[in-house]
Amino acid sequence: MHTVYKALSEADVQRIVALCRKYSVKNGGVFEIYSQGQTDAFTVIVNTCKGKQNNPRVPVGIFYINHVSPGIVSLEDEDPKYDAVEAASGHVQTLKRIIDLLVEDKDSKLDFTNLEIEKGRSAL
Repeated sequence: MHTVYKALSEADVQRIVALCRKYSVKNGGVFEIYSQGQTDAFTVIVNTCKGKQNNPRVPVGIFYINHVSPGIVSLEDEDPKYDAVEAASGHVQTLKRIIDLLVEDKDSKLDFTNLEIEKGRSAL
């Protein structure tokens, strides 16, 4: 089940998708973006940044664009009974901060290296 996080214009959705592609893992960024066939629905996986010691990337979480309806950015419902990791809600808060950065940014240089997962977890 998805929880609606933001409602955006089509122009904002297209800009966010373009930013996620620009800052994709293959381009040295943190995003993996997948489209759902011929639709305009996208699944975006947010990964950690590679650390100074070349640590492997680890998924922070997933958000969805246009899955619920056009212009809607959604997240998986939080289920405290399902999430075995105490910091799971911290990951949701981090995803929300990343989405907010994408919405607010007009393509200046996005830098996710200093974002930290809430509850004192390590930086992205």
